[in-house]
Amino acid sequence: MKRLLITPLAVLLLLALVAVSCSGSPAPSSEPSEKPAPSAAPAEAEVIELSLHSHFPEVAGPAKAVSAWIDEIGTRTNGKVKITPYWNSAKCPMDQAFDSTVAGMVDICENDHSATPGRFSLWDFPYKVYADTGFPNLNKVYYQVRQQYPELDAQFAPAKVLLPFSWGTTSVMTTKKPIRTLDDFKGMKLVAIGEHVTTLSKELGFTGVSMGPGDWYSAMDKGVVDGAIVAPTAGRDHKLMPVLKYVTKVNLFGAFFELLMNQDSYDSLPPDVQAVFDEVSGEWARDYFNTVAYEDWVGALEAYPQNNVEVIDVAPEEIAKINDKLDGVYADWADSLESKGLPAQGVLDEFHRLIKDSAYQN
Repeated sequence: MKRLLITPLAVLLLLALVAVSCSGSPAPSSEPSEKPAPSAAPAEAEVIELSLHSHFPEVAGPAKAVSAWIDEIGTRTNGKVKITPYWNSAKCPMDQAFDSTVAGMVDICENDHSATPGRFSLWDFPYKVYADTGFPNLNKVYYQVRQQYPELDAQFAPAKVLLPFSWGTTSVMTTKKPIRTLDDFKGMKLVAIGEHVTTLSKELGFTGVSMGPGDWYSAMDKGVVDGAIVAPTAGRDHKLMPVLKYVTKVNLFGAFFELLMNQDSYDSLPPDVQAVFDEVSGEWARDYFNTVAYEDWVGALEAYPQNNVEVIDVAPEEIAKINDKLDGVYADWADSLESKGLPAQGVLDEFHRLIKDSAYQN
């Protein structure tokens, strides 16, 4: 019988193999290890898209202020709200802005209620300035009066009132004949829009002609009208200076507008977005609109002489005569609305008190 000889080296190899098999360690896998599934990307917040109508051209001061209001809402909502403006009455004629908003054709409108005479009569109070009013902080005045008289916002039901705003007071611009005295108004045909114009024209002796801004230049150029009673910024923004010779600084009424919103559009906004609309349309808009409106008003008056248009300051004794006429017009307006149960006299008295208060001056 042969003996099996085991060398010391073989014994060591055998022991090593036994140790590996008893260790319980799994053999390395040739298959690649599974990677964890990537986490889902956070869903982007849905953008709320709204439309806004304005009769102003995009270059006009009020349009620029409304654009800043739009931007402020976008910033404060972190881009959650996108408002697309349609300038120059691209969505509807000026006198249909309110109805188009209520019907939902647009979500928001810049409304000039003077284009719909008799419909929002209590809001005619801002037009009742005096000939020597100058440029008070009318946005601050409107804000204060509106807080005291909720009947004002109720006039625009069922629309939501976001903010009323002013672009200053008016001047009288003419193409041929200057206006330096009360008597100079007699026989003139002047573009002037609103219910208040009817009685005002009778008292001062001119004929008021209602037409949209797009027709002003042609009507003046062809002699259909002799001029217009509008904010001095209008002559620049609507490019009227080539047909004008005179601008008379006499304030017969204020330049006044509102931002209104479809109530369903407002109600559909999340509460945090509604809060932003309310905040930006409150004190922020009151102060911002006044600042830029005053700068725009001053800048426009400075531009007329540079374009060969004479700016006329009316003598104090003539201003007094005009104001006497205005007093009678304003008293008749208040009496008429008081008979319908509207607090017109209280609104008018507070308005006149505030425009004379030094705290409300620029």
